[in-house]
This record gives sequence, structure tokens and C-alpha cells, in this order.
Amino acid sequence: MPKPAIFFLLALLLAVPMLSTAQADEASFRAAVQNRFPYQKILAIHPAPIKNFYEVDFSDHIAYIDENLHTMIAGDIYNLADMHNLTEARRQQLYGSAFDKLPFDLAIKRVKGNGKARLAVFTDPQCPYCRKFEHTLADMNNITIYTFMVPLLPGSEAIARAIWCQKDRQRAWEDQLLRNHAPASLGHCDTSGLNQIAALASQLGVRVTPTLMFANGRLHPGLLDKSSLQGELTDNPSITP
Repeated sequence: MPKPAIFFLLALLLAVPMLSTAQADEASFRAAVQNRFPYQKILAIHPAPIKNFYEVDFSDHIAYIDENLHTMIAGDIYNLADMHNLTEARRQQLYGSAFDKLPFDLAIKRVKGNGKARLAVFTDPQCPYCRKFEHTLADMNNITIYTFMVPLLPGSEAIARAIWCQKDRQRAWEDQLLRNHAPASLGHCDTSGLNQIAALASQLGVRVTPTLMFANGRLHPGLLDKSSLQGELTDNPSITP
């Protein structure tokens, strides 16, 4: 056998254990991170552009965690040579198309003003924080709101079904959340759409209500006050007007 071929085979044999070790290390690191953050959905883990750190892509944000789980950086990383925001580029790659793939036909759609800003809300009809956030949304303007009902609390499923079966779902939703008026009748209709929303929420890792999705695909668990929401809508502009 020619010497170059021998050297190639030796190099390949030496590389295999190193590759397996790296994969094992990454797998054990992922397991440790998941154990440390049990309620977070991990989309992917990659070596970070910082020595001895991993990039951890959660369903709602990107974090950089050192290999020993001693330090976490929850901010953006820039390339100082050209001031390129590496984190934002990755964020757009991860979440950028998620919003436009939502099943908007299953949402309660409300357009306020010119509707330019877009927001999706996964929410429960009995959740007190959802009710509070609805009052914040009522005070917003120039926004399109897509409400996806996710009944997580006991008794919420029956209310969600009743709202779903109303002729005017928007009115029924606002009556329930803003005016504390439950639907007058339960109604009878095909509620399989609610099952589709539940499957979507599970896929996205929605575990609390309200959970917000901005037009750039970023998820935010929990409510925001008006000022914070306006700031987020400015920082997370619509991909399509």
C-alpha cells in the first residue's frame, strides 16, 4: 500500500475517537443544561465563538454557557472587526420564519389602527395574567393581534370551546377577558382547531400563559406592560408589513 494511503488511514483512525469524544461531551453538556433548565426547550447546541463556551439555542432566546456550567452570557455577541451582531444573525436564522408559519386561520384576529405591528398571543381564557395583558392590548394601537387559545387551567377547556363555537369569536373573547362575561351558550361545533393549537403550543414549548410571539419569531413567556411591549414591538419589527 502506498505510504500516503497508510498515513490517510492512520489519520482517519485517530480522528474517529476524537469525534466520538466530542459528540459525547456535547451530548452530556446538553443533558446537564436540560437538567439545569428543565422547563426550557432546547432547539440546538453548538460551539460558541467564545473559547470554552457553547451556544445554547432555547425556544425563546439564545444563551452562551461555559462548558462547566459556571457562567452564562445572556446578551448579544459582536464581531469587533465589522461590528456585525453574530447573535442577531443567528436569532433571525433560528426564529425568523416561525411567525409567518403560524396557522393564522385558527387565531382570533384583531386589527387596531393600521395594524402594522404584529403579535401572536398564546393565552388561557381564565388566566389572571392573561386578563391583565388583555387590558394592556386594549390600550394599544396600530397592531394586529393573533390570539391562540391554550386552555391550561382547570375549567378553561370548556370556556375555550364555548368561545370557539360563537359566531363572533372576537366579541366572545373580549367579553370573557375584558368584561368577565362568559359566553351565553356553550354552542356545538367542530373544536378540532383547538387541538391543533394545543399541539402547536406544545411543539413551541409554550408552558405558561400568556406567551407572546413577535413577528421575528422570538417567544416571550409572560406578560409585558404597555411600555415594555411597545419597546419589544419596535425591537422586533414585522418581517412583512
